[in-house]
Amino acid sequence: VSSVRVVFQSVSIAPLIALLLKQVAVVALGGKSGSSSKPVPAKDVLMDFCLQVLATYHRHCYSTDASKKQLVISKRLSLLPLFVLAARKLMFLIQSGTWDH
Repeated sequence: VSSVRVVFQSVSIAPLIALLLKQVAVVALGGKSGSSSKPVPAKDVLMDFCLQVLATYHRHCYSTDASKKQLVISKRLSLLPLFVLAARKLMFLIQSGTWDH
């Protein structure tokens, strides 16, 4: 890989989300949640992952143009927060045991 930008531009979101959801399922079932010793809620694992990806993109791939106040990312990567939000809502519905409002 020639640069970090190439990795972010060629990422495929579907396999990434599938892997992330499998890791969250392991955490939710009582597995290890990384290096921390106290248990972390599965929905927080989802949010932390999304924030780490976007922060890494901002650190390594974002051009510092003073006129732009927003983070410009690829169309593929822009779907990551949407999928993470949907997965967090699904986790809430599963934990609450209800599908009503």
